[in-house]
Amino acid sequence: MTSKVTTAKKKKPGMPLTLRLTRLGFGVLGTIAPRTTGAIVEKMFRATTRRPRPLDEQAILLNAVPLTLEFEGQTLAGYEWRPVANELDLPPVLVMHGWDGRASQWAPIVKTLLAAGHRVIGFDAPAHGDSPPHMVTVSTFADLVLAIDRRFGPFHAALGHSVGGAAVTLAVARGLRTKRAITLAAPASLRRASLRAAAMLGLPPRATEVLLQAAARSNGRSLDELESTGLSLPAEVAALLLHDPR
Repeated sequence: MTSKVTTAKKKKPGMPLTLRLTRLGFGVLGTIAPRTTGAIVEKMFRATTRRPRPLDEQAILLNAVPLTLEFEGQTLAGYEWRPVANELDLPPVLVMHGWDGRASQWAPIVKTLLAAGHRVIGFDAPAHGDSPPHMVTVSTFADLVLAIDRRFGPFHAALGHSVGGAAVTLAVARGLRTKRAITLAAPASLRRASLRAAAMLGLPPRATEVLLQAAARSNGRSLDELESTGLSLPAEVAALLLHDPR
């Protein structure tokens, strides 16, 4: 007697109704008014959200020395953390947060660096953390890293997360004074990230092209200039790029 074993295939989860409706809406609008729709989506990508600080971030700010930096007509909020014993006089480390982030999110890393004797410097980008509202782009982040370097550098190392990691990479290629660069989950291509988002929203080709053009205008640079994979980094800078393989 033989028995037949069957394996039921798992049904893939369907697309959520809200996303299906969103795709339908952008698909229709993008066909009727591609220029308007592409511009709207690009502005959506640049929108930021400020979230409440958890207790560990509030605690790390209690030991921070407040800093300010004039940048693009705005006074940005920054912080310097100093080790208790500073006899080593080690150069500072720069930390750059990601989109919708803030410098205090580096709290665990700040503690580790302080224990090793380093000073740590971090700023909230425009429209992030305690800094005032302002238009912000990937290019803004990179320009900010260089502005911080001119005022407080050179740095022992520069650490960046997400868009802050892309900014550190771009800044290194443009002369950031550091011997080490470490990035966490940094996007390599604004163009590819925009194309993925356009595909998710169901934008038609013409509206997608308008989106890419608007992104280049907002950044003040062609998207090719913001491609990390094509950058030539100085040979004297050691780089560590970390990603979750999933």
